[in-house]
Amino acid sequence: MAKRKTHTSIIIQYLISNMSSNSDIIEIRKVQALTWERSFTLVFPKHFAVELGIRRGDFCKCQVDGNRLIVEKMNP
Repeated sequence: MAKRKTHTSIIIQYLISNMSSNSDIIEIRKVQALTWERSFTLVFPKHFAVELGIRRGDFCKCQVDGNRLIVEKMNP
């Protein structure tokens, strides 16, 4: 019998707008999520994380709405 994996790697596409310019440029990037029994880790592109104010170890509330991933930083 094959050994069961404890985590699954998921690639989720999301859209972010380029806040640093006045134009409506949209960039498509990838988010990688490693799912564990009760939590998972998101790895954001650095530019996106800096704009959101998310740092390593921060807790975020995540929700999937259709084809969108909604990430909300939790305040301590």
